[in-house]
Amino acid sequence: CGSANYIEEQGTPKHKIHTESLPKWVHSLPSGIEYVVGISKLTYDEDKCIDAAKQMAAVMMSRNKSSFSIDKFAIEASEDVMQSGKASFTLNVSASPNRTNRIYNELVLIDSVKYQGNFIGLFSTMQTQLPAEYNECKVASVPDIRPEIEETKNNIVVWTEGSSADLTTAWEKAADNGRTKIAGFLSNTVSGSVVSMNELTKKNIAVETSEIIKNLKISESFIQSELYVGLPLYRVYHKMTMEKK
Repeated sequence: CGSANYIEEQGTPKHKIHTESLPKWVHSLPSGIEYVVGISKLTYDEDKCIDAAKQMAAVMMSRNKSSFSIDKFAIEASEDVMQSGKASFTLNVSASPNRTNRIYNELVLIDSVKYQGNFIGLFSTMQTQLPAEYNECKVASVPDIRPEIEETKNNIVVWTEGSSADLTTAWEKAADNGRTKIAGFLSNTVSGSVVSMNELTKKNIAVETSEIIKNLKISESFIQSELYVGLPLYRVYHKMTMEKK
C-alpha cells in the first residue's frame, strides 16, 4: 500500500501518531460472505506467518459465532481499612473447541498486507474473489466511536477499544472487551450482603456476568499506531454487531 508518516502532536513532542494507508478490508469487511482478520508477527518464514494468523482468525471467528463471556467483580468494604479490598476477573472462551478446529481447517487466505512488522491476513471459509474496492488503500479517518451500546430491533451494536505494544494483542483485547460488554448488557446479576464482624460493619458485594454470545461480527475496525518516547503502542477500535435471534 501507500506511504506512511508520523504526526507529532503539538505541545507533546514525545508523542507521535503514525498514519499509513491500508486496504479497505482492514477497516471494513465486505458483507454477504463470512470474513475474518488474522494477525501475526512477520518472520523469514512466510508459511509460519500465514499459519499463525490463520490460527488467530479461527479463534476469532469461533468466539464470534459462540462463546462464553464471564465477568466477575467482587468488593469488600469495611470500616477496618486493612480488611477492605477488591478483585476482578474476566474471561472469554470459545463455546466449542471442535468448532475452532473445524474453522481452522476450512479457512483460506483471501488477501494480506504487511504493516509495521506484522502480517495482516483476510481469511474466509469460502474461496472467493474480494470486491475490487476493498483492495484500494487509504488512510482511514478516526471513526465516530460511541461509548454507549446501541440496540435496535434486530441488532446490538457496540464500539470497543484494546491497546498494547503488540498489534495482535490489541486486536484481540478489543474483541474480547466487546464480547464482555455485550454480555454485561444482556445479563447482570448483583448480590450483596451486610454482616457484623468484630463490631465492624463489613459489606460484601459480588457482581457476576455469565452469558453465551452468539452471531457476533466485527463490522468495522480502526488501527492507530503511536510512539511514546520511542516506544510503540497500538490502539485498536472495533465496531461489533450481534444479531438477535
